[in-house]
Amino acid sequence: MKITRKQLSDLIVEALHFDKFDKCALFKSHARGDDYYLLFNIDFIERLKDMTTDPNIYDSYLRDVVYEDEHYGYLYGMMSVGNPRSPCNAAKQVRLAAAADGWGPTLYDTVMGDYQFGIISDRGTVSPDAFNVYDFYLKNRDDNEITKYPLDSKIHQWTPASYDDCAAGGRGLYLPDEFNYSPSYDVYKSDPLNWSYNRGKVPNREVLDNNWNYVKNYLKSQVGFDEASINSIFRIIAITFFESLDETTPFHEVQK
Repeated sequence: MKITRKQLSDLIVEALHFDKFDKCALFKSHARGDDYYLLFNIDFIERLKDMTTDPNIYDSYLRDVVYEDEHYGYLYGMMSVGNPRSPCNAAKQVRLAAAADGWGPTLYDTVMGDYQFGIISDRGTVSPDAFNVYDFYLKNRDDNEITKYPLDSKIHQWTPASYDDCAAGGRGLYLPDEFNYSPSYDVYKSDPLNWSYNRGKVPNREVLDNNWNYVKNYLKSQVGFDEASINSIFRIIAITFFESLDETTPFHEVQK
């Protein structure tokens, strides 16, 4: 049975969990030049209330918590983004991304909606699963939901403008073979990694921030963490969650 583009678009919209944000919080913190995100269920803080404030045990304790979390389902997705080396439509470059089953579209939409010019894929390594996410966004997401702008090769520079110049996504590994012997703008654009993707703020975005403030205040009052400790803890959780997913995880996207 064939499925139409509209049916595919409807399926992805059904997979967006903006209506579940009342129980979700979004951690966002800037460190070492990148923004780190972690989307999680606010009940996850129950797993942290017995932590000591000694930073020397953070790594080992949180590793155990995250690796056990697959049995509880409190962590939904993480992403880190930073500035690419080229203009790249002024979009942010996704460096790390991982999502639990069914939460990938929600994570991508939420993060790209946080930036005026959206996101692009990693310019270095992009896994096949991550490639499929961008491929789906380019071919099947409604243009009224997701805006898509082609990037120009920083080497060939087919367009006269410089703002769209960008290295090939995934080092060009997903470009068709014909690009190697007959490079053209149309072939370059056939790779979904050579586009930037954007949308407006997702619905109920402010709920995520409000819930994050609740989580912070809880950890400060009940456990005694300060702001710096909380940011450090959740960055460790985000990175460990990324590391915990492997190729057997359903609907998993990873970019290293």
